[in-house]
Amino acid sequence: MNLTELREVFHRDKWKKGGTTCLVCDKHGQVYRRRVSAPMAAWLVRFYRVSAQGSRNGQAPWIDLARDTPDRMQNMTRDYSKLAWWGLIEAHPDNPRPTTKKAKSEGRWRCTHEGGLYVFRRHEIIRYKWEYNSEPVKNRDEGPTDTIDVPFQKQRDSAKVYFHYEKLMRGEW
Repeated sequence: MNLTELREVFHRDKWKKGGTTCLVCDKHGQVYRRRVSAPMAAWLVRFYRVSAQGSRNGQAPWIDLARDTPDRMQNMTRDYSKLAWWGLIEAHPDNPRPTTKKAKSEGRWRCTHEGGLYVFRRHEIIRYKWEYNSEPVKNRDEGPTDTIDVPFQKQRDSAKVYFHYEKLMRGEW
């Protein structure tokens, strides 16, 4: 096989369960299925609450996560930047270029209109996004849709209950 054919095989097989190994460089490649988790949804509710305080003309303000959010929020989840894949938050165009995994979550962000609707159970999102090399990739079939209740319900069904949507909305958690 030539290099072009090997590349095609690798990109085809990275979708298989368990991924594949490149025959040239021995690198493992796999596409992972992602969905909004309960910690991500809880973070979004809190972020919406912080951003709604400074909202003007229906436009959410840019929030500097390191400076303008409570310390507790910063430790809730490191996956919050992935909420942008669903269009629930957006990064400021001047955010630093992601040179490390941590850099992806630095800078200023804001909640989108769809993010606010999602918080109030008025917007559905595609259930799964697909990730390769920490970036979203297009998928053949992205599947059914979810409301914000789904991540919390999934968490409630597990052995431990970490988040309650109703308590978050009342500001009790």
